[in-house]
Amino acid sequence: MPGTVADIMTRNPITYHVPSTVGEVIKILIKNNITGLPLVDQSGK
Repeated sequence: MPGTVADIMTRNPITYHVPSTVGEVIKILIKNNITGLPLVDQSGK
């Protein structure tokens, strides 16, 4: 399997900020047809 991580990684992943509700996150998952996303704080960590 030739290639690099850069060939398959997402350059600008969809993230969501905390605090948020589970319902808000589920809406984003469904809207974007994805199964997970990183949650970040106000500083982006």
